[in-house]
Amino acid sequence: MGAMDEAPNPYATPKAAIAAPDGAPFFATPTGKLAALSVVTFSLYTVVWSYHSWKALRARFGKPIWPFWRAVFAPLWMYGLCDELNREAREAAVATQVAAGGLAVAYFVLNALWRLPGAWSLFSLLSFLPLLPANALARGLNERLAPDAPPEVGWTPWNLVALAAFGPLLVLALIGMFLPPEP
Repeated sequence: MGAMDEAPNPYATPKAAIAAPDGAPFFATPTGKLAALSVVTFSLYTVVWSYHSWKALRARFGKPIWPFWRAVFAPLWMYGLCDELNREAREAAVATQVAAGGLAVAYFVLNALWRLPGAWSLFSLLSFLPLLPANALARGLNERLAPDAPPEVGWTPWNLVALAAFGPLLVLALIGMFLPPEP
């Protein structure tokens, strides 16, 4: 029986060339950019950061995930994101890992603080703090797995527009919160 007589196995794994991504495998942004845009946009940038992080993971693994919904519900999915980064760090022999559970709880709690009365709600602007270790781990993974790729996603014109548009709103909101009430 020759090679011509063999029928292809319909249950065999498809054989396709998988192209490597051109850039860094994980989304990582400069720490200053993450902090500034998160505070100025009233934590909206943390949702953007989460979206791009999940989008990079979907592209890397080909998993059927929906980055948009995982970003919208980022406080519920932060543990999964940090856990995936930790798994990648173990496989890449990167010594640094993040405390996925602690960061997820901190992120959830800080996001919930916007419900506090008055100026106490300002503590929710610190919701980017638990993202800093995860962002640093993603940066370390990029350095290890794609040393020739650009190291970070820098400032874009849209980032500068967000600073220019939301910066004055933040200042006005802060002034309004600390003004004495009218008699």
